[in-house]
Amino acid sequence: VVSKNITFLFKPLGFSDYRIVSSLIAGIAAKETIASSLAITAGGIENIRMLFNLPAAASFICFVVLYMPCLSSYVTLIKETGSGKLVLASVLLHFAMSYTASFIVYNIVLLMC
Repeated sequence: VVSKNITFLFKPLGFSDYRIVSSLIAGIAAKETIASSLAITAGGIENIRMLFNLPAAASFICFVVLYMPCLSSYVTLIKETGSGKLVLASVLLHFAMSYTASFIVYNIVLLMC
């Protein structure tokens, strides 16, 4: 339900299907879950390609590589620094950086196609 409600935020990156956004949400726990979550919601690994065109796939890869590391790394950051503000700043910075880079990648590849 959450992924369907926030999909509009990711449309500028080429992620127009809620299943893509859902896999990114699952990836917050561990990035390894992104592929399996996407395969499950798409109805099988062979159906994933139906969710992406080339610009969206390039954008997705860029986003996944740059967005926040797993949740356990933030738990460790809180324990090590004792600062929730630092963790929040880190989450926001990672998200902004990955969103911006993915937006640029999507539009460049879109122009090239």
